[in-house]
Amino acid sequence: MKILPKILRKSGKILLWLLGGVFLFLIFLYIFIQTDTFNKFALDYTLDELNTSQTPRENHINAESIDGNILYGIKLNKGNITVRNDTLMSFDYLEVNYNLWALLDKRISLASVILNEPNVNLSKISSGDSVIWNFENMFALSGPDTSSSPFDWDLSVEVLKIHNGFFRISGDTGQLPPKWQQKRSFIGSFDLNKSDISELNLELSAKYYSDFKSIHISNLSFITNSDLNVHKMHMNANINETETTTELWNFELITNKSDIKIYRLYAEDFNPFHDFNYEEFGDNNIKASIDIQKFDFKELRFFIPVLSFLDSIVGVKIDAEGKYGGLNAETITVVLPESRINLKGRIVNLHRPDSLFMDVYGNNIVINAADVKRIYKGDIPDFSNVGIVNADIKYKGTYTKFNTEFYVITDAGYSEGNVFLDLDNEFYSGYVNTRKLNIGRILRDNSLNSSLNLSAKFDGRGFDLNRMNTNLVYSMHGSRFGKYDIRASSGTIHTNNGNVTLNIKHSSSMGNVSAAGRINILNMKNPAYNMKGSVSGLNIAGITGNSDDKSNLNFSFNVNGSGISPENINGSYKFDIAESVYGKYSIPSTPVDAEIKSSNSNGTISITTDMADVNAEGSFKFDKLIDVIVYNISQVSEQIINSTGTTGLINDSDSVNDTRINDPIFISDNIDLIYNIITKDSVKLGKVLKPFGVYFNGNVSGNVKNSLSG
Repeated sequence: MKILPKILRKSGKILLWLLGGVFLFLIFLYIFIQTDTFNKFALDYTLDELNTSQTPRENHINAESIDGNILYGIKLNKGNITVRNDTLMSFDYLEVNYNLWALLDKRISLASVILNEPNVNLSKISSGDSVIWNFENMFALSGPDTSSSPFDWDLSVEVLKIHNGFFRISGDTGQLPPKWQQKRSFIGSFDLNKSDISELNLELSAKYYSDFKSIHISNLSFITNSDLNVHKMHMNANINETETTTELWNFELITNKSDIKIYRLYAEDFNPFHDFNYEEFGDNNIKASIDIQKFDFKELRFFIPVLSFLDSIVGVKIDAEGKYGGLNAETITVVLPESRINLKGRIVNLHRPDSLFMDVYGNNIVINAADVKRIYKGDIPDFSNVGIVNADIKYKGTYTKFNTEFYVITDAGYSEGNVFLDLDNEFYSGYVNTRKLNIGRILRDNSLNSSLNLSAKFDGRGFDLNRMNTNLVYSMHGSRFGKYDIRASSGTIHTNNGNVTLNIKHSSSMGNVSAAGRINILNMKNPAYNMKGSVSGLNIAGITGNSDDKSNLNFSFNVNGSGISPENINGSYKFDIAESVYGKYSIPSTPVDAEIKSSNSNGTISITTDMADVNAEGSFKFDKLIDVIVYNISQVSEQIINSTGTTGLINDSDSVNDTRINDPIFISDNIDLIYNIITKDSVKLGKVLKPFGVYFNGNVSGNVKNSLSG
């Protein structure tokens, strides 16, 4: 019985010695792994093992020394990686502090990662029959990667810093890999293979968990061998896998030329790491508060040179929230160099751009028309002559079907209106009012300088002139267009499949006109018309600008015919001419009843007045008819006078018919006609013909033939 206790005591002592030895060994090991000797041993061993696998691929990894504690953190000094004798990466030091025990819980927990003065050279190298990036040579696989299990560890980095980094990218295998000392040329547009990034400074923290991901960048800055230099960038972003929300806030980016702030971007049921259908995004709730205080299009052109037609600096501010498919925009502000556009309202179907619907309005909009050409350098009309535009606008609808209400004041006048337009179905309606509107200033054409005070109401369907069905009611007063003034003008115009029905009244310094009737314009070269109206005080000089044409013409008309060219005029033309004046000549009152039938220069004409009747039939042009008859009479008259020697008698006698022509016009057209003229009132007829240099009294008939061939 005494032997057993002795054995137990002896075994206990041995166990205590063993435990003490293990404990002392652990203490020794703990102390040893914190010594420079262990660090050097660990560094040499690690480098040897790494280079054993890298040497066959002509890669080499090296470091000068290692500091720290392998249990909590290490600092690797003067490290570099070479690929085929060219430096892939070098750094002053890499310091990593971590929680080693977190690995037991499938967590990678890094307290800090600090990389000081890294230099990275990315270049293309040959690999067998292909070309790869030099860093890919570090990870060459002997066979395909068949692993399929996802990364399910949690990763967190409390602090990651990169200080004074340099990155050079050279993808052109036709050149030698760039040297660190070699200064690269300035690039005007983005070229990855010619890019240098220097003075790179980055500080961030990040978490990558299975149910939550976040990143906080407190600072990012760098300069490049271009105009694009980032002075400051910071942001926060979260992705909540459980609640399926993504949020970005406190974003700021300041470059040489731009200042962009995003106060908040929030989206439900959205994860940028997952696939999603954009057209199904409409039911997702979002919130956005964006303030682009300054954006220079030069920086956009740096990445996309084809946008060379965009220039200058703009600003944009957006505050909106709601369903992405039905977004409520509290603020949409666009700032141009000398313009400011403020909008708010509702935007529907952002997820389906072809069906985008907007219900927005803007008050106190200020646009300098010159800004349009400053921003857009493409081939568009230059409206800078319009000056400053002040406007209030409402817009409701899609791109092709909308209603807009506007109030616009410019240096070229004022306009307001309400217009509905359906481009797909070709419907339109609305009204427009203008005050002192200057068309010439808008179109940069002084001949169209105007001051229009117009009110117009319209509705209709169709844009084809021959098929449109429209109604227009307008009125105008105290206006001017070009060199013509408009005291008052009003009327209605209705079009229906090429038929134009109108009833208008017009008054100006050139005269007064009222007209009503119908015009068919299906054939613009040969329109048909049935019009009635009156003209009073018509001053032709106001139209021609020739003082010799000063006149005061007064008549009413009733025309029913077709055609506007001399070869194709047909119809009945009735005029009731009142006492009128043309130049220094008086025109007596008389009715004029004309019947004209013509086709390709063949036809008949019958004109009946209380002064004379004129009839003609054959081949002739209507506009040459008077000249033909006058020339024919002059030739006959001259032969009679020359053969009888009665020039003085004819000129002085009141008892014979007077037939004299001043400067008759020679006609060279093809002509074959029979005509007759019957004088009814020679006094009236003389007053009418006097302005044309014709003195005629009597009856005459004849036949005229003429040919271009002689």
